Amino acid sequence: MSTTKKTTTASINVVMPSSAVLGNGTDSGDECIAPFKTPHFLWDCQLDGPSLSSSLCVQALIDHGSHVVLIDEKLVDRLGLRRCRFSKPEEVSVALQGDS
Repeated sequence: MSTTKKTTTASINVVMPSSAVLGNGTDSGDECIAPFKTPHFLWDCQLDGPSLSSSLCVQALIDHGSHVVLIDEKLVDRLGLRRCRFSKPEEVSVALQGDS
């Protein structure tokens, strides 16, 4: 009989380097400061669904840092997509605290 040990780990949301040295690594001023934020990556795409007679053009946010796929409830209705309940609620945590 094997036993599985369940471990809980804390996650880090973002790690941004303060700077990276380019070139040969000497103090020549070849320094690149990583941006604190970048624009969202949006994808112009076409969707089909049971309620549509032709494709619907939408802009989708590509969020490679998200562990879930989210879709607006109005778009679900417009496309005629089927809803289903989770067997248990999905716990979600955010990087904000308090009223921030």
